[in-house]
Amino acid sequence: MVTIAEKYSYPLVFDKVIDDFVRICESVFCSENLGILLVGSSARGEFCWSGNIDAPVFYSDVEFIVVVDRVDLKFKKKFHDQIKKLNSSLSFGVRFKVDYVINTWSGIKKAEKKIFIFDSKNKGIDLGVDSVVSVLPDVTIKNINFSELNDIL
Repeated sequence: MVTIAEKYSYPLVFDKVIDDFVRICESVFCSENLGILLVGSSARGEFCWSGNIDAPVFYSDVEFIVVVDRVDLKFKKKFHDQIKKLNSSLSFGVRFKVDYVINTWSGIKKAEKKIFIFDSKNKGIDLGVDSVVSVLPDVTIKNINFSELNDIL
């Protein structure tokens, strides 16, 4: 199986960051219904980095959507603390960090039809047992929230 780093010619250590994130998700949420979706520039093949393969500097962050059955504040805090610890252990430059959003399966199905959801559905990479892409709402020219575009512009 081709890894994400191999697929997009990222430094191989990128895969370790993803593996560490997935491992933390699995250990904290312990859910059979765990969805993990890699989104953003790294999922589109646009992750920005420089340097050599042994000592890369990352200029992009890596973003995930984590989907669970229910969001318990105790687990959310434990997860946040683990990701904070992961971020502090990484030394890929001051601009890099692991970023995430946690949602529930019922909530993600009702996500607002924005560009982020369009991009995540079309370019996101499922990493969990259950597919997040398959439950994201379809976003089209007919139903997209155009008021968001004004904010972007």
